[in-house]
Amino acid sequence: MLARAYAAVLRMATSIVPANYALARFVEERGLWFLIAGLLFIAGQTPVRAWLVVVMLCYFCGYISIQFAFRHAFHMSFVPYFFAGLCLQYLCWGLPAFLPGNLRRRLGLRMPIFRGGFYRTVARASVWAIITLALFYTPLALARALQRNSIIAMRDSYLDAPSSPIPHRVMAWDGREVFLPTAGRKCRLCQNMGLIVDSETRLMAAFFKDVKEPLDIKLIYEWEGLSWDFSAPATFAVSPDVNGASLRFFFPVHEVTTCTNWNHFVGISLPREQARLFQGFHQVDNPEDLGLLVNMAIPEKEKLFIANQRLKIPWAGKEWRPYRIYEEFQPFIVEMDIQNLRNQEKHEEALALVDKALSNRPQSIQFTFLKAEILNKMGQSDVALKTCLNLLEYYPDAFVLFARLDRFFQERGGTQGRMQEWSSLLKQNPDLHCARYYFEDAQRHVSSEESHNLPETDRPHTSGSSQPQ
Repeated sequence: MLARAYAAVLRMATSIVPANYALARFVEERGLWFLIAGLLFIAGQTPVRAWLVVVMLCYFCGYISIQFAFRHAFHMSFVPYFFAGLCLQYLCWGLPAFLPGNLRRRLGLRMPIFRGGFYRTVARASVWAIITLALFYTPLALARALQRNSIIAMRDSYLDAPSSPIPHRVMAWDGREVFLPTAGRKCRLCQNMGLIVDSETRLMAAFFKDVKEPLDIKLIYEWEGLSWDFSAPATFAVSPDVNGASLRFFFPVHEVTTCTNWNHFVGISLPREQARLFQGFHQVDNPEDLGLLVNMAIPEKEKLFIANQRLKIPWAGKEWRPYRIYEEFQPFIVEMDIQNLRNQEKHEEALALVDKALSNRPQSIQFTFLKAEILNKMGQSDVALKTCLNLLEYYPDAFVLFARLDRFFQERGGTQGRMQEWSSLLKQNPDLHCARYYFEDAQRHVSSEESHNLPETDRPHTSGSSQPQ
């Protein structure tokens, strides 16, 4: 976190978005050098004022918020130009001190006045630089030592935690290979508890062999809510001298247990050339015993583990851009387009768009049920049902699939039809334990409805009610 705060300040000094003009870009690429030189010029005259400028920079350049998005930074885009101008001003002011007296008089320039003389000015700036460097580097060194101890302890706790192997399937997904765990999530009924809902957290480990370079791992989620899902790239470092290491990559999985607006962990995605390195999943049995859950790559050989990375300062800065988990295919945008077409009853166009989405990510729960809803609207209810049930082969133990299937059965046939669908499904697939939860829940709802529909005289009396005379 401390290094990220420093990086936020450095980023301001080397521009936020690269300029289109060569001269402006020249200033931006040397913005950090201009900043250091400007602060030294100020410190040579008034060290306290230079520290005040440093505090201002740390505060306004993102040190407090540690934000990197453009909207958090545009107000400080003048920083490299300000310090370039400040350096130019000081050079123009101090230049006469290095000119011959006659030339200085002919040009009408005044001799600059240094507080205590030129050499004392240089000494003040030097002492200020040493103290400031110590003030910045000491916390970083201490934080690195503390981090190393805490990370090593966390690593050991992850390795010592009991875990169980999880079966998986391999599917094509957005032009990559996705490894889909087919077990591991608890079977339960979905819930609607208002804004604050229960969530389920798992800690999983993906095993890899013969790793010689950083793996291009993406954690893939789906989300029914009309927003971006939780998918994101996973980053970790691999030393250049590593010649094929076996490792396990631990990562937490967070999923809500709601009936609607669900999120679902699909699996981890790798480019096809790295897919052969994947060896399988394990899931930690009791993640609540481990405390903080983070992404962590742990090599088989202990000496290869990197507890902290080396400090590297990009003096010329680097073009900032947000990472993109999706390249051309944007599921959130595509889903919005499909929903709009469906609401306009343009079912053929919506179906074509869904099929195109499913060509990018076959067996997607999100888009498969969108397709089923459209097919229902088009009067093809049997095809819609078959489309949904085909997912059971890929997600036999997925909480979200059964929650979504339950909703589909309810919309398709009401409470009675929902119970019949679950009953039929269990007869064909008695091993679907998650389905039994929803079948029993449907039975309770049917019994409740039948009880409410009975005539008053036929309803069973509770033990606390008075008997009719």
